[in-house]
Amino acid sequence: MVKATAVCVSDSKRYWSVLVADRCVGQIQFYEGYGFSHVLGYHINSKEDRCRGYMSAALRRTLDRLPLSFFPLRAWVLKDNAASIRCLEKCGFTLIHPDDLSTHQIRNDRVDWYMRNRNG
Repeated sequence: MVKATAVCVSDSKRYWSVLVADRCVGQIQFYEGYGFSHVLGYHINSKEDRCRGYMSAALRRTLDRLPLSFFPLRAWVLKDNAASIRCLEKCGFTLIHPDDLSTHQIRNDRVDWYMRNRNG
């Protein structure tokens, strides 16, 4: 079973450890910044634990626990990171079209994802 355990909770930040059988396999962070309500960051620690659905399961659980003030959310993903893109899609994020971004937000190596509210 995948669990997300709160490590740090404040008004502006949330950090969780992703646990599988009480073993930490990754982290999830939500933080303020970049002219957006909050930004999502996450990673799985080892290659052996990637592509097993751990992050999708943990991320869905943490999204349900966030206060409404954290929405809308933004996430940045490298363009060639198919597993991370699938994770965001499963959790209700949508791709932000480059025309909707100001030029200072566009980078050639990443794509921007957006979640309007807790239900996607």
